[in-house]
Amino acid sequence: MSLGLSKPNSPIRYALGVFEAFLERSGRPQDQLPPVIHIAGTNGKGSVTTYLAAALQSAGLRVGTFTSPHLVSITERFTLNGSPISEAEFQAQWAALMAMPGADTLTEFERLTALAFRWFSSLYMGKKIDILICEVGLGGRLDATNVVSPILTIITKIGRDHEAILGKSLAKIAGEKAGIIKPGIPVVTLNAQAPSVAAVIRKRAKDLAAPYHSVHTLSRIPRHYRMQGDYQRQNLALARGALALLSPSLGALNPQKLEAGLALAFIPGRLECVQEANPRILLDAAHNVPGVLALLAHLKRHYPGVRPVFIVGIYAPKNGRKMLEKLVASGEVYYCEFDPELAWPYAEVLRYFPEVKPFSWQREDLAGHDLVVMTGSIYFLGFALHLLEVVDHF
Repeated sequence: MSLGLSKPNSPIRYALGVFEAFLERSGRPQDQLPPVIHIAGTNGKGSVTTYLAAALQSAGLRVGTFTSPHLVSITERFTLNGSPISEAEFQAQWAALMAMPGADTLTEFERLTALAFRWFSSLYMGKKIDILICEVGLGGRLDATNVVSPILTIITKIGRDHEAILGKSLAKIAGEKAGIIKPGIPVVTLNAQAPSVAAVIRKRAKDLAAPYHSVHTLSRIPRHYRMQGDYQRQNLALARGALALLSPSLGALNPQKLEAGLALAFIPGRLECVQEANPRILLDAAHNVPGVLALLAHLKRHYPGVRPVFIVGIYAPKNGRKMLEKLVASGEVYYCEFDPELAWPYAEVLRYFPEVKPFSWQREDLAGHDLVVMTGSIYFLGFALHLLEVVDHF
């Protein structure tokens, strides 16, 4: 098992039957997890997870996270108090999992989810973890993570993505995301959801007698917060709304320590400035059309009159054509086919956008521009971080 990238041709099974049968045979590790916060949505899951993990850890809890995808190493998907599982532990857990009857019938994401359940349940039994924040992989209703019994569910901003699987309308996509709502368990979402989306979430909550909480987008992010960006105003609002609901389940949480943790929260590749000038370089994981629109809205507000240079790498299954349409209209675009299997091929890009040039990855190629934005797939950003020599490892 590589610790690097997952491949887009790995099969996706948006169904739970095979996975649930495997979990039954393996002792239902999902029932032995610490208290779980379950998060679904199109954009913002990673940021909300990061805010919550930092705040709860600051308040003295031992916090686990299961997220996807990853920047550099697959171990980043499994963390305890901000530190990824060690490569040795991951390999041991993987070997033990693959030795179990039926493991060969699982998809890669199902195996990773099963590994997460095994590892975090062992930490909980060893009294080494207090709470787990678990991100949905795709959709919600039939996602492999949707076998957990959470103490709280969160639904971030919903937009169009994975339409071939989740449906062509926002209401259908919302129905899949709202599938994580559980009977009697509070759900937090945004007041800023599209009306059709809000109606679906509200009805699902009502049908299941799940307390429904809708939070308003914040007017601004405090200047001292590490994570900036206009779209974080929604993610921070969700995190604060969730924290306000957690005290009954987790005991009294010190508000000052929670706030200190929120301020320190940081996730690479979310409007991250990796070079201040000559040129200024921003990295942003705008990995789908809603993400691109949020990025462009931020740039328009904070860099008025500046025409950025975009260096883009797009994960093959995404709607790359629509993403590039928006970016080409807003600046000069270079494309990086960052991986022969993962990336949307540059030859396909040229079919639709002959004006988009290939990027050669020489630092001098960035000279002469005021603002360079590297964006697209999270996998691409991990590749970019290495080539820019911003980080040596994660």
